[in-house]
Amino acid sequence: GIRLYSSSCNNTISGNNVTSNYYGISLYASSCNNTISGNNVSDNLYGIQLYASLSNTISRNTVTKNHEYGISLYASLNNTIFWNSVTVNNWDGIRLHSCSNNTIFGNTITTNHEFGIRLEWSSCNNTISGNNITNNWDGIHLYASSNNTISGNTIAVNYDEGINLGGSHCNHIMENNIISHDIGFYLAGSSGNLISHNNFVNNFDQVASFQSANCWDDGYPSGGNYWSDYHGADTERDGIGDSGYEIEENNADHFPLMGMFSSFNTSRGNVYTICNSTISDFQCYFDSENQTNVIKFNVNGTIGIGFCRICIPHTILNETYTILVDGHEPDYVNYTLYDNDTHRWIYFTYLHSIHEVIIIPELPSLLILPLFMTATLLAAIVYRRKHTV
Repeated sequence: GIRLYSSSCNNTISGNNVTSNYYGISLYASSCNNTISGNNVSDNLYGIQLYASLSNTISRNTVTKNHEYGISLYASLNNTIFWNSVTVNNWDGIRLHSCSNNTIFGNTITTNHEFGIRLEWSSCNNTISGNNITNNWDGIHLYASSNNTISGNTIAVNYDEGINLGGSHCNHIMENNIISHDIGFYLAGSSGNLISHNNFVNNFDQVASFQSANCWDDGYPSGGNYWSDYHGADTERDGIGDSGYEIEENNADHFPLMGMFSSFNTSRGNVYTICNSTISDFQCYFDSENQTNVIKFNVNGTIGIGFCRICIPHTILNETYTILVDGHEPDYVNYTLYDNDTHRWIYFTYLHSIHEVIIIPELPSLLILPLFMTATLLAAIVYRRKHTV
């Protein structure tokens, strides 16, 4: 359909309908700094392919019903693939072969007949984050590929496995939702991977591990993963189970989470929660009237006692905190659960229902009266001005 060949650089390919070709769009032989965006690429043998090309951007394309790969990269470096819709391709949605330092984020990858995303043959130092990967054969597959980061993806209802690692080592896999598979996470001959802060929910087998030894937690107080079939107790009320989650002989999560893990990005750092309620409408903002940062969100649960364990960077709040649930201090709160000089962990409970949670610095008592008097004086001045006019 469209081919850029031999050091073709700084071009833009956008707004095209590319259909029924051998290659839909192809960049070849050191083509760099090109932008491929807003194209409809369908019914080709290959949808979009990069070969030995670098620093290109592939974004906002619809890549569907191609007969082999949707988007494929071979021996290509430093490319960015984001906000594409990659659906119903006969092979993989996105495939990297011998590729390094690429970023794949924010894509919708669904109903491809093989893997949603596949990295193979020494594809290293790539980042896969924030993608929605559903209804493929497998969600994400790494083969003989190491030192990659897989984070913040929703990997759900793929036919066989959520994540599959074969002969792949030293990858960091964190903060993913891995939901409703035959096997949530399959590992064969893959060791030295750090797997933490993921939510394993309703997979028939949460993990299948063969000849693999991996780390399934990030120690205390950071913790491990949430397992929907973990039934241990939390007598210490810190959001982490008292006993470990056994996977198999050489693998265990020593600090399983009692609620689902969530991460919220703010301009001053990430806020992390472990909660057995649904969290919504998360906000972190500067209250100009009181000259302080405020964290605010809603929790929603139906039965029993709800809890929330929140980790707040000191760059957001570094004073003594006050937590208010619907305007009142919680039933139980531990403001001093843990502090490592950069973050503070807090744990609190409430009866399950819909609640508004606000976290603010605690104002010293000596300041309350002057602030109240100032506010009253300002209100009186405004009132007199209005009525004088």
